[in-house]
Amino acid sequence: MVIAGLCVSPAAESDAEIIARVLFSECRGEDELGQLAVGQCIVDRRDTDYRDFRRQNTIRAVVTAKRQFAGPGRLTPDLLAVAERALNGERAFPEHEVLFFRQTKKDGDWHAPKIDKLGCHTFYGYERERKVDN
Repeated sequence: MVIAGLCVSPAAESDAEIIARVLFSECRGEDELGQLAVGQCIVDRRDTDYRDFRRQNTIRAVVTAKRQFAGPGRLTPDLLAVAERALNGERAFPEHEVLFFRQTKKDGDWHAPKIDKLGCHTFYGYERERKVDN
């Protein structure tokens, strides 16, 4: 099945496999932290209440949204491991909800505050709400 240019099979591909294919296309030349940041962006978009992404409540919906992510890429063991880490809650930016990224050479104003640059990408988003224990 082809959805928005991403070849996926509804029954055959897990969320980790889908993310790993996007990581290959978007950031395979980056170090693990940069790859994890892109994975975090995908997971954060699935989980956010931010208005633009409320209907993207699955990994598949996030990565197949029109003009959002490059795809499909090859499935490699190292990128699959990074994707699984992102799905298990490991974060490149623990204090932030990452909702956007783009190539650093296109840096400038964006839809959200800038978080940081990693490798060839600049990441944007918002501080996560801190939960206070009573």
